[in-house]
Amino acid sequence: MGLFDFLREDNSNTANLEERMYSTGITSFYGVTTAHEDDVVRIPTVQAILEIIGGTIAQLPVYLYKDNGDGSIERVEDHREYLLNNEPNSMQTAYNFKKNIVKDYLLHGGSYSYIESVRNEVTGLYNLESKNLTVKLYKKRGYRVEDADIILNGECGQEIFKPHELMICLKESEDGLTSKGALYYGKSIFKVVNEELNYTENIYKNGTLPLGVLQAKGRLTRDAVERLRESWSRLYSGSSNAGKTVILEEGLEYKAVSLNPRDLLLNENKKDNISDICRLFNIPESLVNPNANKYGSLEQNNIFFLQYTLSPIICAIEDGLNKSLLLEEEKEKGMFFAFDTSEVLRTTEKERYESLKVGLDTGIITLNEARYKLNLKGIKDDIMKWSLGSVLYYPETGEMKIPNMGIGIDGYDKPNQKQGEDKDEQSGSSSDSDPSAPDQELQ
Repeated sequence: MGLFDFLREDNSNTANLEERMYSTGITSFYGVTTAHEDDVVRIPTVQAILEIIGGTIAQLPVYLYKDNGDGSIERVEDHREYLLNNEPNSMQTAYNFKKNIVKDYLLHGGSYSYIESVRNEVTGLYNLESKNLTVKLYKKRGYRVEDADIILNGECGQEIFKPHELMICLKESEDGLTSKGALYYGKSIFKVVNEELNYTENIYKNGTLPLGVLQAKGRLTRDAVERLRESWSRLYSGSSNAGKTVILEEGLEYKAVSLNPRDLLLNENKKDNISDICRLFNIPESLVNPNANKYGSLEQNNIFFLQYTLSPIICAIEDGLNKSLLLEEEKEKGMFFAFDTSEVLRTTEKERYESLKVGLDTGIITLNEARYKLNLKGIKDDIMKWSLGSVLYYPETGEMKIPNMGIGIDGYDKPNQKQGEDKDEQSGSSSDSDPSAPDQELQ
């Protein structure tokens, strides 16, 4: 082995990187991988779910915080908050920006946004449609991603991005750059639902007349068959011709050869499909179908929605924000982005006032803080309510105070310190008297 063989070996490994292509949006239902986004969003249940989840998260504000390391967290004013809560770029609103992130996350399993920056300062954020993206991975030894190209296929050609230029939010990923969403896992149910929609559309198009066969006693020529077919279609097809009485000439007989919608149990199947789609998106069916509500109150329903539906999505977006929009030194200082999810739990006015009253009576929040949560203007002299009947205990000193009685009880440090001082005084007095005693004995 030569002295510099290790250099040639390293170059060889770099040159033999494994190249793989991943497309986030592929062909049609009859492909082997995923369904197409345009075919899926036409399903009413899917459209409702995208509106509910996407609209809920899109209206939540995102703030930048700093963990001080002593258990306290403070809000940090930063320009990036303006991009995430107001205008991510010169043309788009923050609501639509976050809503598109959620849509791509749910359907494709991942969202990709371009970060426009000048000297480490973020100046703009732009959505890249996942259905038009192709990810090219360069792997080493089959598992380690050495490099990647995210290719945007647009009308004006292709644009290539590097991972550090994008904010990436993924549902599940083994390489940190690609993922799978509902278009992949729900391709079968989406195909069935679309077939049912097409079938229902054709029923109304044909005037609800079932598919049938016209039989003639005598033999018809080709021209006669074509004229009969055209006449039948013109007279009885279409919703405008629904309910017309069929009149047959002598020698013709009509026989239905297809099942009607009632025989096919379309209504029952539609209910089952709605339930399956809701389970696919991990959303309570009661939000799509009010008749399926199994919770006693709207608040309980919203809590379930927040914990099991929104929280995983919010966590993935927050991770993407922290990874891509924060500098390394900011991460080391304990800075992080987080959604304010208190808006999700807003229910009735009565429940809101009752929850704020509890916080105000227990002294957790001030009067102005409670008014701010109701979007009301604060008063001049802010107050905090404390109960006189409570005993105030200070764990650090062991001291207790009873405001109602106006007395205080010293903690465990002070009595020990006082006893120590008394012992010092006694030892000091005895030491002062001891020298005189021997002197007297010597005399």
